[in-house]
Amino acid sequence: LTITGGFQTNGKVNGGLFSPDPTLLGDLAVETATQDYFFTTANNLNDNTSDDQPAGFMLDGLDPDLLYDFRFFGSRQTTALRETEFVAIGANTRVATLQTSGFRIGENIPYDGNNSETALLEGVRPDAFGQIFIDVTLNRGAFAYLNAMEVSVAIPEPGSASAAALATGIYAASVRRVRSK
Repeated sequence: LTITGGFQTNGKVNGGLFSPDPTLLGDLAVETATQDYFFTTANNLNDNTSDDQPAGFMLDGLDPDLLYDFRFFGSRQTTALRETEFVAIGANTRVATLQTSGFRIGENIPYDGNNSETALLEGVRPDAFGQIFIDVTLNRGAFAYLNAMEVSVAIPEPGSASAAALATGIYAASVRRVRSK
């Protein structure tokens, strides 16, 4: 993972989620991850009214024949409505948004930050160099947040080299089993 631009930090005492609930966030309910965050003021607008500082990172060393799923969590406790956009760019592009902040948006408790929702980007294929770029920008409000991320390997697309190899291997094993009886 290489930070490619614009993330800022201001410490865990500034409104992250201190008590994540595993029943709401699953594996992302890691207190040391949810209580702190990267933030950005980037809004993807080229105008004179913003201090657009793009935020992003690159993952490399990925297998171009595989698909990857990303799950993002962002939260900052404030009544101001804030929504973050996550964009994954490789051989294909996926986009998702996540409301991170707002008046009593917390699930099961009166909390002015996200405590249960994640943004999911499915089926992202790395470029030919094994890279996926993630851009983080604000969609609504003044700031965008990223507290935690989960990356998993998805099932290869039908017709890909990996899927063909897997199918060939399964077929060969089946043929061997049938002939050995």
